[in-house]
Amino acid sequence: MNGSYEKACEVFGDIFPIDIPIRSLERIVGDTCQDVARYYEDKPAPELEPDAVITVATVDKKGVVIRKAPTTCVDPTKPGKKKMSTEICAYTIKRHIRTADDVAGEIVEEKASPCKPKPQTKQVWGSLSEGSEKTVARLAEAITERLCWASELVCILDGEKSLWRLVYQNFPMAFFVLDIFHVLEYLSEAAHCFYKEKSPETKRFVRVRLRMLLTGNVGKMIGGLKQILTKRSLSGDQKYTLNKVIGYLERNKRHTRYDVCLERGYPIGSGVIEGACRN
Repeated sequence: MNGSYEKACEVFGDIFPIDIPIRSLERIVGDTCQDVARYYEDKPAPELEPDAVITVATVDKKGVVIRKAPTTCVDPTKPGKKKMSTEICAYTIKRHIRTADDVAGEIVEEKASPCKPKPQTKQVWGSLSEGSEKTVARLAEAITERLCWASELVCILDGEKSLWRLVYQNFPMAFFVLDIFHVLEYLSEAAHCFYKEKSPETKRFVRVRLRMLLTGNVGKMIGGLKQILTKRSLSGDQKYTLNKVIGYLERNKRHTRYDVCLERGYPIGSGVIEGACRN
């Protein structure tokens, strides 16, 4: 259930003629959490759809604010420190071949594709207590259940170096993809150096460079940003932002083979794992 313990008490009160104290609910949730790992271990392998020939592995990290224990020396209005959780997701999906213009229109113009396939046999897991290595090892088990001899494995991540290292170790046979939505965030940041947010000029700036990425011209796109950096009269903040964007793209250049992804019908976005992080 999403929501507060108070809301949960109201829901239970509507269903059952009993009064459940919040402390009891907290204890029930705590006890239930002890069985989560065993639940997934005992869960049978998913039934694979014959036309869902692509298996996808995604990993991300999410900072979670840890609430401080109530004491007389702690200011209750100040949040606790963040602790990083590792989120993983495994699923299978049908092949979805499309063009660069299809994807650019879908992303920049926010035009939903009516024939976009949905993830199948999805399994999501997140952990604050386990380290990233153990959590990604869980992902490897889930991927093994979904892979058959004809399956193609795709790993989609953002630019987190530690996570790239782990997926390389666990999935050396995979096709690795840099999440296109993280790239778009950087392109938008570059556009905002010169144009207002959500302006037609910003949209045009992003769309032109997105299309270059989707057609396999990432080197040309980076070169264009470098020309802006050297040939225009820019402020210190503008130079800093453009250097940051260029550095991100150069570090992850080998994972931007989006033209190959579109030809093969691979997904290029990590929306599934982003949804898990929001939860």
